[in-house]
Amino acid sequence: MEKQFKTICLVALVLMVITLPAAAAIQQVNQKIIVEGEKYINADVQKTGAEWDSSEEKCPTWRGTDWSGTGDYYLSHGGDTLTYAINAPATGKYIMWMRDWSDTLHAAGDRQVTIKIDGATIGTYDAASSFSKGTTGYGWDKFTTVDLGAGSHILTITKKDTTSSAAIIDALWFSTDLTEIPQGYFSHSTEYCTVTTPTIQTLIVEGENYINANVLKTGAEWDSSEEKCPTWRGSDWSGTGDYYLSHGGDTLTYAINIPATGKYVMWMRDWSDTNHAAGDRQVTIAIDGATVGTYDAASSFNKGTTGYGWDKLTTVDLSSGSHTMTITKKATTSSAAIIDALWFSSDLNAVPAGPISHSTSLCTVTTQTSLPVVYCTAPACDGRLGYTCPPGRTCSGGCGLECITPTPLPKTTSSPISPAPILGALGICGIIIGVLKRR
Repeated sequence: MEKQFKTICLVALVLMVITLPAAAAIQQVNQKIIVEGEKYINADVQKTGAEWDSSEEKCPTWRGTDWSGTGDYYLSHGGDTLTYAINAPATGKYIMWMRDWSDTLHAAGDRQVTIKIDGATIGTYDAASSFSKGTTGYGWDKFTTVDLGAGSHILTITKKDTTSSAAIIDALWFSTDLTEIPQGYFSHSTEYCTVTTPTIQTLIVEGENYINANVLKTGAEWDSSEEKCPTWRGSDWSGTGDYYLSHGGDTLTYAINIPATGKYVMWMRDWSDTNHAAGDRQVTIAIDGATVGTYDAASSFNKGTTGYGWDKLTTVDLSSGSHTMTITKKATTSSAAIIDALWFSSDLNAVPAGPISHSTSLCTVTTQTSLPVVYCTAPACDGRLGYTCPPGRTCSGGCGLECITPTPLPKTTSSPISPAPILGALGICGIIIGVLKRR
């Protein structure tokens, strides 16, 4: 009996040894590969400048609060491709799932992507799990099974077509347990959710602070010129005045200094009224020789009022440092472009209001002391009626150009005099007075 028991124990021991590798193999079956959507190694995507271009979405709170990792990838244009490096821990058959995002506003099929591994197409799938569920948000889509050898592989995800909705790639999941179903997100990070408020950069250029004015001077009253203390336009000019730019081709040059590289919105403060047609005040603006655009300097005209006002012109990309800006009147028209100020801001939603500054320093009028009235003695006058000079002044030689208002002395006698000398003297001074009045 003891011998039989020993035999049984020996057989059991042998069986245990034989089955150990199988048990170890069973332990190794459940292998996983996790790929976060934002952990691509290359993004071959189109950049058209459109808001909906493909891009990584960091901390996408507008999609909810349950993204996996630090965010997702918004894949929009047909042909846009993301490349990932994956590592299979063991050779075997893996089930492949993708966590994506959808809503109920777009048609099924709008978010289709094609997946390849090592250049071989795995299939084309609709990245729209939530759409299929009739809800909005992130969700898991079961795609297919793939055979992978242990080691490194290259996986690509390509948007099939440009449609009304993008494929939102949140995560991919591979498992050798073909019955396993992933739940929720793998990890969740808000490290990119801390918002650093950028410093708003602004640049102010007063219209009268040009460094050069290349303007035509014809002698006409309406030639281009700086307007100092232009009270006839109101009392809210910016700076010390504005610039009246009239002739077509007349150009003002400004030196501007951009505080930081970035995109700036550009506004111009100008003046207009309701008496001139739209387009009469057009100017062309260039920065560093490159034309920015042609604009109608008539904000107030557009508002149906008379006065100064702000015109939003465009946005420009500017590097930090010095630049040269020119403003050129497009054509000679019935109205000038009144350049009051220009304003640049890195806050593209900012709207300037009123004058940037206001100075009346050039409005002080210095009253000029009038020259003394000088009376002169006419040689033709006799002693009874003459024209005299004030103390300390002489008018030798008769009435000269210094005489302004000849004043006769009162008569000293009633004796008759000859009218000829008097008329002659009056005639000479009258001629002089007439000349002075024409000046």
